Amino acid sequence: MPPQAQNYVIVLIASAIVNLALAVYSWRSREVKGANALAVLLLLVAEWTFIGALKWATNDLQREIFLTRLGFIGGTTSVVAIFIVILTYLNRDKFLTRRNIALLYFIPVSTIILVWTNDHHHLIWTSAELKYVQDGIANLDPSYSLFYWLQITYAYSLMVIGVGLLIAAYSKSSTLYRKQIATLLLGVIAPWILHVLHLFTGIDLTHLSLSITGITMMWNLFQHQLFDIVPIAQDIVVEGLEDGIITLNTAGIITDVNPSAQKLIGKSLEHILEQPLRKVFPQGHILGDSVPGQREITLRGKNGKKHYDVKISPIHGEENYTLGEVLVMRDITARKEMEEKIAQARDEAVAASNTKTYLLNNVTNDIQEPLNTILGHTESLETRTESGINPKQKDILKNMHESAEQLLNFINKLVHQAQLETGRLKLHYDRIRTATLITEIQNIARPLLQNKPIDFITTASPGMPENLRGDLYWLKQIIANLVSNAAKYTEKGKIEVTLQLEEEDFWSLSVSDTGRGIPKEAQEKIFEPFQRDETSLVRAQDSGAGLGLAIVQQLTTLMGGEITLESALKQGSTFTISLPFEPQDGAL
Repeated sequence: MPPQAQNYVIVLIASAIVNLALAVYSWRSREVKGANALAVLLLLVAEWTFIGALKWATNDLQREIFLTRLGFIGGTTSVVAIFIVILTYLNRDKFLTRRNIALLYFIPVSTIILVWTNDHHHLIWTSAELKYVQDGIANLDPSYSLFYWLQITYAYSLMVIGVGLLIAAYSKSSTLYRKQIATLLLGVIAPWILHVLHLFTGIDLTHLSLSITGITMMWNLFQHQLFDIVPIAQDIVVEGLEDGIITLNTAGIITDVNPSAQKLIGKSLEHILEQPLRKVFPQGHILGDSVPGQREITLRGKNGKKHYDVKISPIHGEENYTLGEVLVMRDITARKEMEEKIAQARDEAVAASNTKTYLLNNVTNDIQEPLNTILGHTESLETRTESGINPKQKDILKNMHESAEQLLNFINKLVHQAQLETGRLKLHYDRIRTATLITEIQNIARPLLQNKPIDFITTASPGMPENLRGDLYWLKQIIANLVSNAAKYTEKGKIEVTLQLEEEDFWSLSVSDTGRGIPKEAQEKIFEPFQRDETSLVRAQDSGAGLGLAIVQQLTTLMGGEITLESALKQGSTFTISLPFEPQDGAL
């Protein structure tokens, strides 16, 4: 054996042993994503490389043919193995089903079968002879036929597709991953360049180059965790996102960041990538132990305090491999500041409400007592004819009495409104006779309609039960507000109050009038506190505060009912309250 051939044989055998050892190591580490595919590739390369060494060591034609046939086992199938590794790296292993893998190996396996049966059909080569290239080194020089070139075309097609996929990934990747992909590209392309030279020169160095390919991939896998994140993370890390995105491998090492995250960390990519999160991110300890979930953190920097919503999610590949984690950091400073303002405004509103409640609870009694005194004295003076009060003085006393009643009524409504808003008002249900309720309605209406050309009608429709259940006191407040409104805005005609059985569990109370009516635009807000119909026709007569209907609606809701309004200008209005027969939750 020539010295040059001897040296090359030693290199190839050593390379085969290294590839075999790496294949075993990779298979034992097959829990790492991609390790099993790489183990198959390294095993095939080891076989092909070892056969290549034996071929360089012989000059016998029959041995060369036999070894060439053995070499086809690793040579043809290693191409498919490389393609599978590329798909796995690019996270396209969803394609790698058993059926598709079988189809990928169909032509290589068919080629191997045809190689071993070539003497019967000559589909791989028609003839073969030894060709001496230099210094007594001989290589087999077959005259290849159709199926061999079909296999070569297939192998080169897989290579072109794989290289194209890697180039596409290279163009979309960051600096760190471009170096990784460039290494893969070099390892994939080199054997094929040497194979082309072999076709034209007869010197076959592809065994050594393919061995280097396997070793390069192995080094990338375990040194740089080749399959951990890339290029999945690149699909997630959109460069234009305002959210900061950090991808970590299973060891907690930063594998990629987008510009927003880099700006947040405040360092260059060279000092961020391939470094532990806690080392490059000063506030990394705030994120905890990188447990998947969502949390809010506060960071302090040169520009003041910033709030972030951090979501940590695992990244899974095919077969549920855990590839790492992705951290998405969203700046929620504006939202937090708004929440703080809202909380402050809420606290101020609560304080104001508490102040209002205190005033209503403590001041109204101080106002009610003197008002009741004024009412008592004016009534007394009005009835004392012997005092010699003239008509003008009587008018003054009457105005004083009406003004005091109006003020007392307003204060009572304020107290009712406060009780409803604070939830301190409790209903007490008792049995109410329907006839008694009608009498109470008439008693309420009588003073309101005194000296007015208005007919007042109360009716109970057939089917109304003799007894109802409710809080008579607050029912009277509802009726008083509705009838008072009807009397205020009706100059002539009639006001009618109707009690009616609606459904099995509900009854209704309707107050209809033939007054001015309420415009549509006013109906939308008529039940809000301190809202009044501000049309010129009504404003002149309306001396109320706009609380009556608000109190009616809130009392109705508290009783488990609802109120509706039907009204048209110059045709009158109808307020209908539907109430349940039985007490609702919260009623006593």
